[in-house]
Amino acid sequence: MRDGAKTEAFTRVPRWTPPSATDTGTGVHGTRLDAELTGALERTAGELGTPLSALLLAGHARVLATVAAERDLLIGCVPRDGAGPARPLALSVADSTWAELAAHAAGALKGLGPAADVRPEVVLDLSGLAEHEDGPAQAPAHDDSSPAAPDGGVVLRVAWTRDEHGLSLRVLHDRAAIDGGYARRLAGYHLAALRLLAADPQGRHASQSLLPLEEAEKQLDGLAGPTVELPDRTFVDLFQERARGCPDAIAVEHGTVRWTYRELERRVNRIAHALIEAGWGPRTWSPSSWTAPRSGSRPPSASSRRAVSICPCGRTSRSNGSSPSWSAAPVPSR
Repeated sequence: MRDGAKTEAFTRVPRWTPPSATDTGTGVHGTRLDAELTGALERTAGELGTPLSALLLAGHARVLATVAAERDLLIGCVPRDGAGPARPLALSVADSTWAELAAHAAGALKGLGPAADVRPEVVLDLSGLAEHEDGPAQAPAHDDSSPAAPDGGVVLRVAWTRDEHGLSLRVLHDRAAIDGGYARRLAGYHLAALRLLAADPQGRHASQSLLPLEEAEKQLDGLAGPTVELPDRTFVDLFQERARGCPDAIAVEHGTVRWTYRELERRVNRIAHALIEAGWGPRTWSPSSWTAPRSGSRPPSASSRRAVSICPCGRTSRSNGSSPSWSAAPVPSR
């Protein structure tokens, strides 16, 4: 564990519930690994010389690093050889092979300290892996009849068990923060990560997707909206046309704040001109490269090249040799 981990912020799991959801309490989703995947993981652990728990932690870390967009993770962990409160565990998910990530995970498990008074949002529970060897078999993880609620403050608890039938995964989640559909997807991401790890331990995990084909197609195509023919005018042309045609239509909305196209154009022009007056000069774009005008040089004429001026804040407008008029993105009115 990194020095001072107790004072660091625990990794926050992204929330995913419908805007109108009012669910509370604990949800649970369980699945049993098929015998082929369980056997592949056990063989891979033997070949790599790491415990099975390290492979499960590696898969968990890869999933969490992806959904949270965080490479440096700090979570709670209940180790294989000890039940009770979660212990803080820190692990960095570098751009490495699966085998290297599993080795780092094994080191993190060995470095676990004693249980501490911590309140992580995410807990990985490996204590069920010892049931098959050290005591009576635990109930199958797909039995959702009476889920044990996560500890106070825990939003996501990923629990692994091992019995005479093999490995099982159980995802317990705070229903106010994570809905059932998201919990099922998280379970699927864990299984995908473990399949990739077992199939090619020397493969680089960062270049491999955890999304199933159906979800990838939905993200890339299903949520992209209708296919339309692109106009031959610039983004700014379209915005200005919209602002002239219906200046009092709502352009942007956030909470209780609404701006019309007239108001939005006025505000962004005021900011852009203030930046220019403060010394921020426009840059010009050519099809081959980005270039910045030299001191004292004149911008290219409209007849020689159709230039685009770029403000440091990222908004664009055509340049006609004078101070540009900056505009923001058009937002369709309702």
